[in-house]
Amino acid sequence: MSVVAVALLGGFFVTLVLGLPIYLALGATSIAAIILLDLEPLRVVASTVSSSINSFSLIAIPVFVLAGNILADSQIGSRLIELALAIVGRLRAGLAFVTVGVGLFFAGISGSGPADTAALGAPLIPAMEKRGYSRAFASALVAATGALGLVFPPSLGFIIYGVVARVSVSKLFVAGVLPGILLALALAVVAYVKARRNGWDQGDAPAAGVDGGDSVATAPNELACGYVRNVARAFGRAFWGLLAPVIILGGLYGGVFTPGEVATAVVIYALFVAVVVYRDLSVRDVARIIIRSARTTGVIMIIVASASVFSFLLNTQGIAAAFGGMLSTLSDNPLLFLLAVNVIVLVAGCVIDGISITYIFAPIMLPIAIRLGVDPTHFGVILLVNIAIGQTTPPVGVNLFVACAVGRVSLAQISRQMPVIFVAQLVTLALVTLVPGLSLWLPRMFGL
Repeated sequence: MSVVAVALLGGFFVTLVLGLPIYLALGATSIAAIILLDLEPLRVVASTVSSSINSFSLIAIPVFVLAGNILADSQIGSRLIELALAIVGRLRAGLAFVTVGVGLFFAGISGSGPADTAALGAPLIPAMEKRGYSRAFASALVAATGALGLVFPPSLGFIIYGVVARVSVSKLFVAGVLPGILLALALAVVAYVKARRNGWDQGDAPAAGVDGGDSVATAPNELACGYVRNVARAFGRAFWGLLAPVIILGGLYGGVFTPGEVATAVVIYALFVAVVVYRDLSVRDVARIIIRSARTTGVIMIIVASASVFSFLLNTQGIAAAFGGMLSTLSDNPLLFLLAVNVIVLVAGCVIDGISITYIFAPIMLPIAIRLGVDPTHFGVILLVNIAIGQTTPPVGVNLFVACAVGRVSLAQISRQMPVIFVAQLVTLALVTLVPGLSLWLPRMFGL
């Protein structure tokens, strides 16, 4: 291994072990290597950073972050939870189904795993505990559900991958729909099995005909009418919020909007609903949300900038090519190659954030995948499912830390609940890897 490779990779992992933030570990290692080993003129840092963030597709990131924060800070989320409870709340494990269903809805708005985890956890973790769920499992389920935002559109991860791989972001968004739904269903199955085995959340539907007499015949109709009334009432309260993902997915499927344009449309719509229709937010609240969204965007963009410099050095110094050559010698079988990709990215996801993984590994692995006949859109979905799993794997799974804070549980407690969820995630990853149609059928159907 060359001196440059040792300096870059070794320096990066040393700085991570020392506890430096990921952007500083990438940036400081890159700049130190450039200066100490005289790899490039130092001005290359500025030019690389400028070119990496000067992308039209990246405009969608701050706008989707803003849209997600507006909807999360308004009462739209509570109205959606009310609707989901009205529909499935009385079933066995009904509240777990509500958590996954509302999580999929939030994933269809913000595209941010930590934001979705925080928005879901505050109201749902205490509610699940009241129905008998252990607080640790409820927190783990919320963390895993929050990760749906990396797979289901509009995923910020797909925007980053689209920029790095030069793949249509709109196509990636559409490709993530079925895998995102499949991942949500896997989590729902896990929650149901756990609830059934542990006697949690038995459901609270009243029995028909308990009063005897004519009520035996009329109770089912009365129950049905009451159920319909409750669902209709909750639907009316949540109606305006339900239109947000319709705007996103409809605009993308219909080719009406680019990702950046659809994000802007959602922000305008979210502001209208939260400020004018529901009147949940004041002008001061909106100003506070804009500031918080700007900070979040700044964190994302500084990671993009640092990772782009690190990736630039990996490529220009031949490290990426050498690593790619090692991968290509493993097998000419695309399935074996994708298996190796899954293992590498899953391990990396335990210690590195998704943006850095995309910038470091996508330029190395994607050319080999294309040579082996793997569609770049399919490869992107595989990569993002891996990264989504990484958000829930210790020791640095960001969703776990958010869920721990919201659920008031320790990392050790929540980690003990993750293996069964991890199995469900791996089954989904295997299906997405082995069945390209799960990622490619919808884009083809819509001519993308």
